[in-house]
Amino acid sequence: MYPWRDAKTTIAIGENRIVRFAEFKDIAAFRRWCPWGPWGRPGSNHMSELLITGASGFLGWHLSRYFAGRGFRVTGTYSSHQLAAALPGVELCHLDLLHPTDSPVWSRHYSHVIHAAAMTRPDECEKQPSLTTLVNVEATHLLLQGFPGSRFVHISTDLVFNGLARDYKESDPPDPPNVYARTKLWAEQQLVQAKNAIVARMALLYGPPAPFGGGFLGWVGARIEQGSSVPLFTDQYRTPVYVGDVARAIEWMLESSPRFNLYHLGGAERASRWEFGLKFAAEFGLDRTMLVPTTMESAGLVARGKDCSLDSSRLTTESGLALCKLDDGLARMKEGRY
Repeated sequence: MYPWRDAKTTIAIGENRIVRFAEFKDIAAFRRWCPWGPWGRPGSNHMSELLITGASGFLGWHLSRYFAGRGFRVTGTYSSHQLAAALPGVELCHLDLLHPTDSPVWSRHYSHVIHAAAMTRPDECEKQPSLTTLVNVEATHLLLQGFPGSRFVHISTDLVFNGLARDYKESDPPDPPNVYARTKLWAEQQLVQAKNAIVARMALLYGPPAPFGGGFLGWVGARIEQGSSVPLFTDQYRTPVYVGDVARAIEWMLESSPRFNLYHLGGAERASRWEFGLKFAAEFGLDRTMLVPTTMESAGLVARGKDCSLDSSRLTTESGLALCKLDDGLARMKEGRY
């Protein structure tokens, strides 16, 4: 019987502080704080060393802030944008996915890895298929092989589906319509064979702006502030997911024992970009007359699925997490809380 399993037992650990287990929210929080125990690796001075790739990107920046605040020892990688002032408490490390072996990340052991870095703009990827494959597939494989003992969460996309149906489940067969989506699927196919890896297929992400990007809503807001019209698709449907919900879902993937190695991670509400933009403008008091309805075909962009909405019930049922609707997510975004 370990004393820290008894909430009534007083235990003396760490920096000569005497605490009770009951002070901690849960056993996971205690394990992050306590520098030893049956869960740790020998010789480690911290139980949750987390590597997050793409920390200068929208998702990676938010994940770095969230997990640093949750007591993880976070190392965040960047390629061209160093974020020392913007990510206090996060150790930053350069990682070029075209030359990943040149990075110092390989010199440390990480108990957890979140791979969020990628080439993510479908139209740019279509023009550079070889480069996209190197970054999205080959570098992912190298990272997975480099950290075989780490819990590895890989961020994928809802765009692996062709969009001819709706409310896609994990059991539905992907049919990627462009280079970006194909490379993300190829990476998935490597990862689902690994015992230590979990794939999180994520929908359209939104949340408070990050230093080097605000995501889809950041783009909408910036154009309105500049006095430029904002073309929004009326015929493409997604299940937008709030970044705070994503962070909590990934934390569950890292610290629990998920039954599956593939989960959909979309919000609770299906919406077109046009509908989403209208809700955003209303919540933030922006000029909605700047929003212009348009169609995917008229935009002349590379092929994308018209309805890539996700069914995330596998995740919510198993984890007990609730994924919010747009009004709730936008309100949290306005308040700046996860």
